[in-house]
Amino acid sequence: MRRMTYLLVLMVLVTSATAVAGTTPVNGYELKTFLNGKTAKCIKTSDNSTCDTYFADDGSIKRYTPSDGKTRQGKWWVDADGMLNVQWTGKKKPLKFSVVDTGEGHWQLLRRGKIKSLITGAQPGDHIN
Repeated sequence: MRRMTYLLVLMVLVTSATAVAGTTPVNGYELKTFLNGKTAKCIKTSDNSTCDTYFADDGSIKRYTPSDGKTRQGKWWVDADGMLNVQWTGKKKPLKFSVVDTGEGHWQLLRRGKIKSLITGAQPGDHIN
């Protein structure tokens, strides 16, 4: 029984690692430099929907999702641990993401080790109407 438990734990660890294999962690400085004052193109992994997210220099954030036509607002920051924090208006706690570079020009946003979103590029300015 003990061997089976160890084997299952090992399988879970290997499977979790494969989700981000070949990636490089993005540090806080890179996050701020890349996102500040830019609109990022995103793909949400939960439903493969696209979104545009504007990361303003003043720490405000705005996200538009074309599939439902909704715009969300809130604030964003990078904490001392280099985690990307997003707190949407009306929510009590921020979402905390670790960010990794896929090496293919994309960044993965992870929560609790699971890929939640993919940033596929960014352009200067607010491109959300």
